[in-house]
Amino acid sequence: MMKQMLKPSWLTFLFISFSMLLSAQQVHWIDMNEHVGSINESIEKEKPEEAIKLISVLNENDTVYEAMIKTKIQLLIQLEKYEESINICDQHIKENQNNYNYYLLKGLALLRSQRYDECVTAYQEMLVHHPMNYIAYYNMGIAYELNKQFKESILSYQKAIVLNPYYQNPHLRLGNLCYQENKISQALLCWNTYLLINPTSEMALEVLVEMNNAVAQKNTHTPNGIKVSEDDEAFEELDLIITNYAALSKSFKTPSKIGEPLVKQNYALLTKLQDFEGNGGFWSEKYIPLYLGIMQDGQFENFISRIMKATTNEAYLKIINKNTKNQKIFLPWFANEWKLICGKNNGKFWGKEIAQFDYYSEGELHSVGDMDELGNFTGKFSSYSLQGTLKTSGCYEGDKRSGEWKWYYPNGNVEEILGYKNGMGYGPFTNFYEDGTICKKATFDNNLYDGEFKKYSPNGVIEEKSNYKAGNLQGEKIIYYSYGEPCVHFKIPFEQGKIHGTVLEYFPSGELMMEKTFNDGIAQTEKEFYRDGTLNAIYEYDKGVLNGSVKIYYSNGTLKQEGLFKNDERMGLWKTYFINDKLKQEFSYDGKSNLTGSYKEYDIDGNLWYEYQYDENKLVGYTYFDYGGKILGSGKRQGQYLKFKGYFQNGNLISEGMYDENGRKNDMWKYYSIYGALISVEEYDHGVLIKSDIEYNSNGSPNSTIPYLDGLKQGLAQYKFVNNTVNRQGYYWNDTLQRFWYDYYPDGTLKSTLFYVDGEMVGTSNDYDCTGALKNIDYFKKDIVVHSIKYSKNQIAIDTVNYFKDTVVDYYYDNGKIKSRRHYLNGYIHGDIEYYHYNGLPSLKGTYFFGKMHSDWRWYNDSGTLTSQETYEYGVQVGKDLSYHDNGKLSTDNFYSEGKEHGTSVSYNEKGKKTYEGSYVYGERHGPAYYYSDEGELELVRYYRHDELIGYSYPQQDGTLKPMIPIINGTTKIISYSQKGNKAREIEFINGDLDGKYIKYFSNGNMFEYDEYLAGVHIGESKDYYENGQLKSIGHYLNGYQHGEFITYYENGKVHKKQAYLNGCRQGLWEEFKANGTLQKKLEYHDDELIHTDYF
Repeated sequence: MMKQMLKPSWLTFLFISFSMLLSAQQVHWIDMNEHVGSINESIEKEKPEEAIKLISVLNENDTVYEAMIKTKIQLLIQLEKYEESINICDQHIKENQNNYNYYLLKGLALLRSQRYDECVTAYQEMLVHHPMNYIAYYNMGIAYELNKQFKESILSYQKAIVLNPYYQNPHLRLGNLCYQENKISQALLCWNTYLLINPTSEMALEVLVEMNNAVAQKNTHTPNGIKVSEDDEAFEELDLIITNYAALSKSFKTPSKIGEPLVKQNYALLTKLQDFEGNGGFWSEKYIPLYLGIMQDGQFENFISRIMKATTNEAYLKIINKNTKNQKIFLPWFANEWKLICGKNNGKFWGKEIAQFDYYSEGELHSVGDMDELGNFTGKFSSYSLQGTLKTSGCYEGDKRSGEWKWYYPNGNVEEILGYKNGMGYGPFTNFYEDGTICKKATFDNNLYDGEFKKYSPNGVIEEKSNYKAGNLQGEKIIYYSYGEPCVHFKIPFEQGKIHGTVLEYFPSGELMMEKTFNDGIAQTEKEFYRDGTLNAIYEYDKGVLNGSVKIYYSNGTLKQEGLFKNDERMGLWKTYFINDKLKQEFSYDGKSNLTGSYKEYDIDGNLWYEYQYDENKLVGYTYFDYGGKILGSGKRQGQYLKFKGYFQNGNLISEGMYDENGRKNDMWKYYSIYGALISVEEYDHGVLIKSDIEYNSNGSPNSTIPYLDGLKQGLAQYKFVNNTVNRQGYYWNDTLQRFWYDYYPDGTLKSTLFYVDGEMVGTSNDYDCTGALKNIDYFKKDIVVHSIKYSKNQIAIDTVNYFKDTVVDYYYDNGKIKSRRHYLNGYIHGDIEYYHYNGLPSLKGTYFFGKMHSDWRWYNDSGTLTSQETYEYGVQVGKDLSYHDNGKLSTDNFYSEGKEHGTSVSYNEKGKKTYEGSYVYGERHGPAYYYSDEGELELVRYYRHDELIGYSYPQQDGTLKPMIPIINGTTKIISYSQKGNKAREIEFINGDLDGKYIKYFSNGNMFEYDEYLAGVHIGESKDYYENGQLKSIGHYLNGYQHGEFITYYENGKVHKKQAYLNGCRQGLWEEFKANGTLQKKLEYHDDELIHTDYF
């Protein structure tokens, strides 16, 4: 009778997210909103296997994964696949012991599979972490009941009731147990309460009918002899009132017009409660006070109207509906009265003295603590979350907080600790992140910060130090870079909560970057500096806002920009300059930071390139000029629109499109390279990108495709190698990277998988070696890699690195010699780095400054010879960049300024002969570039103008250079000759990039080198020859990387070396032979690392 059904709760989840199934060839987009809808549709159609299959597509980092995996467990339980569902629950409980849903579902699976003892154990484990969870007690009560442990079952139901007075289910089961034992009065009170809480629930009508039958006919159940309550004997007389059925006579009257047996028997029972003397059991402490109150307050008719709401009797429904107004008064009365009753006198039911309970509005336990007669808490106090986890613990003295108080996260970890004195925060204060890492440390006095304050990152790195006095910042506040100590970012002086004095900003390396003075919180002056102390910028303030001139300088001291501010707005004429002192731009503002009037842009040689006309920040006209000042094109706004065409100084289009009436790009826009080649196409709808942004290589093949929707990146983005195979791909959603992104090697082998949520890397990132085998797993938390696991070529985990420890990481070869040594600090590689060859000699020595290359870097071959040296300043390459041949002779001599190649660049062959000399101006090739033969004879001159290839020449037989042969749009086939008149080189260019064959010749006409290029990328076959025509070496390139077997030969035709490459990495067996063909050395490489050597 009246069995409480255990039904899975199918929820409909409406999340806007996505998923994809990926292979190296094709990415399938799945809109998560539709996908979850499909899951719910399968459930509604009672196709659980289909729903489970759809859920299996999801990744653990998906936003809906948690919700869907719980649905999957429910479906497995429905299919009676209990063991599988329990295993999934155990897996998630192991990962997070505070996720109560998995305990509940595990218990449900155990309950359904009739493993009652294990079910109880599961809920007991849950209560360790969720001690006040009413559902755990209720479900545990069912397990006890079905296992015939009735005493434990009854206590569990009672605890569930006092933990949530508005949870109706335990009342029904308690009532059923009472009825089984012929304790009809106690049963009736339980059932009444079940219907009072929710009279229109799914089972309400069934319960109502069964209750009516139970009070009108003889109970045929055989009792089990269960002691339900201390009050059992006290109810015996009340039981007789019901079982003698006197109230069912026609002469028995009640205040209600509803004449059902249930109404009459209730009235007969409740009118006798005023004489009831219980024995302190659950019924006398909880149910009796409620129903006494109903009778004493004259609420019987309202009570009956509520419990009868599920009736299908039309006459009764009319009576109930006429009582609607009184019901609106009765319901809040009942809700409040029942909570007050359930909150008192609970010590007996918990096995210890327990204080007053207080509840959330929906009935879940909110807090536990003693209360005085005024309703104020006193003594020990604790509050709980809706899931029954401890939320707050502390103590009241009088009605004021006193002593140590703690606040907790839902996972059970402490969130904050603060002491109190006379109700005010006092003493040490500590705030934690959810994983237990300290977030803040401070001191309180009189409920305000007072004393030292420290803040840390989620990874334990110091972020801020400051001092407070009576709640106001006082003294110096120090803000650190993400690197932590000792990298100070700001030093800010405070007086009584206001900035007062000089604010100092530093470079991570400690040099002064900026100083800004304040007086009583108002900015006065500001200066910025370069690392060497050279002035970078000067700003003038008046009453805290920018007023007056501003000047910004290059690191060499030359002026970079000058202008004027008024009341924090740009106004008047502004100018910018190139580093060579030449004017770069001049433009004007209207005093509201809107561009107005003429805007001029010059090239680095001082030639006017273009002039724009602005009106309130909107472009209204333009004129472009060539190098000689001749107009290339111009336009003015016609009506509401401006048709725009921009030009390079060589006359080629740079961009073309339309501006709308508000100065926004509209319709189709095209962009071109300096050679006139289309490089990108975009389509706008009044300033909003609406279709894919496609970029092209110099030969016209697509380089990347990024789809847009309503101005946001949306959909599958692909980046291509030059041969049109995928280099990288993944999805954008609402302009951010989402879910899996995949990188590939040149041959299509998977290189890495990364997982994004809203543009931040989370979870695991897998790196694969050149063969496609897993070599590294990085674990990310909000875009920061926390630790990594490195794998051997046999897929065995060989090391774990925690980047947020000051640690040294060493790796070794299989011969026991060290392979590499790296230092990590606060999540960054920091300090000296050393790599070694298999024979123990160094291969690399360098230094990192918190993840950025710094100081001198040197590379060596396995003989110990220096092969390359570079210099960096905090991640930026500077100074000489030199490389050497294995014989120690100089190979290249370059120079870098602020990360850009600058000045003369020279290359030499192993004989010491010059093979190339050219010039760069801050990253741009500029001027003649000379190419020489292997014997040092000039063979070709290419001419560049600010990175644009404009012509070529070669020596004539009289030793003079042939007049420059112009190259139109960077496209030509060059054939150059030596001074002796012999063919020297054949080169093909398309739009400024090498494209086709590149052939060099010896002076005797024999081929010297043969290479192939596509859009500037080395591809296909590569060959070198001896002067006698004998092949010297042969190999292949794939998308710019060495790929396949490379073989070099002696001049006698015998093999010198066999070298295997895979995706640019040395991979597999390498062999070296003597000139007579005898094997001399055998090397084995894996993923570009030497792993074994044999010498013969």
